[in-house]
Amino acid sequence: MTPSLSDQFLAAALKLADERPDRPSPSPSSVMRCTRQNWLKMRGYPKTHQPDNGESYISAETGRVSEPVLTQILLAMDPPLVVGILFETEEERELSADELAKVLMAGGQVDNVGVTAEGEHVLIEYKRKGTFGYLDLLRKGLREGAEDDYMQMQALMAAKGLKRGLYIAANFDRSALTANTRKWDERPNGVHIEWVDFSPAAAKAAKQRAEMQQGYIDNEDDPAKVPRDYEPTGENARWPCGWCPFFKECPKYG
Repeated sequence: MTPSLSDQFLAAALKLADERPDRPSPSPSSVMRCTRQNWLKMRGYPKTHQPDNGESYISAETGRVSEPVLTQILLAMDPPLVVGILFETEEERELSADELAKVLMAGGQVDNVGVTAEGEHVLIEYKRKGTFGYLDLLRKGLREGAEDDYMQMQALMAAKGLKRGLYIAANFDRSALTANTRKWDERPNGVHIEWVDFSPAAAKAAKQRAEMQQGYIDNEDDPAKVPRDYEPTGENARWPCGWCPFFKECPKYG
């Protein structure tokens, strides 16, 4: 059976995703992922499980392309939350070696750093959210509804020496959001923005987790001795495992 044009398009997206070089772990965006997943990635184990059909790559890349537009809108707000940004290029957004050393991360970058009217530097973090993740965020708040995002921001603020940041999450499926909230007679905005204060305790927890993961990556050769955060099989199986590229490999090691 000949693949449809959309199948061929998604196959091309998946090929581009596979060709994209892996970013080092642990990083502010990956430190909350399963420790064994980060270990298998950094130790070069083959990715034998592909849960995606190319749509996640499209979502991630179009989200990245939309960030300048979101920045333009942010700067046009009246009254303004920020009056300028520090970085224009991808290279400028990368954390320096000294900044990485502060948080014991192997890599990482900020979306941007804004400047308020008072001259304060603040982190800017953009996220694209599917409907259910977005509803979790609205109903539980960032700390509970999107804990990985919260911890990422804490690590980035620690690295940059910032006291607060702007979290800007956009839902990319307005019709699905409307359909899933109509029964409660709600129509939430498709963009959620909040100020996030720096938490020394949360930043310390992210740093300690990064140190733990890096210790396994550097010093442990046996995958069976590397802890995993979720159970991939049986009645206690957790959904994140199905999206792990090492889903087929991991259970071999207990």
